[in-house]
Amino acid sequence: MTIIAVYPCALVYDGLFAEYFRTWPPAARTMVFSLVPAPLLTYAPGTLSSR
Repeated sequence: MTIIAVYPCALVYDGLFAEYFRTWPPAARTMVFSLVPAPLLTYAPGTLSSR
């Protein structure tokens, strides 16, 4: 189930936003990916499914 939720989000992130971070060091890119999509994956599905 986690792969079904994370994989599309990672694809969207990579397609839309990753190009802006390509020149950043790998640690900074990883931090951005961890701080932005991770909370969205955690809270958005719960919020949407509770309606």
